[in-house]
Amino acid sequence: MKGVLFGGVVFCLGLLSLVCGIYYGWIVVTPGVDPTLIERYRLAGSVFTYLSFGLMLGGVVFTILSVRKVNRRDRLDRDKGGKS
Repeated sequence: MKGVLFGGVVFCLGLLSLVCGIYYGWIVVTPGVDPTLIERYRLAGSVFTYLSFGLMLGGVVFTILSVRKVNRRDRLDRDKGGKS
């Protein structure tokens, strides 16, 4: 259960990072932004966006692996109980 919760939290952090990436990307195209800040914000937007994809993928994979682990453990416990 802890693994599923941890995977969900990591996935939510990925969503938050995606929102930050979109926000910084939106600031770059806004008229009147200082040209020196455009490159910084573009870089920050790219970093947050790629980080979000990694976090979301990691959260999904971690959740799937922990559910499989719990299912495998339950299956082994059920098999041991039936043979005794």
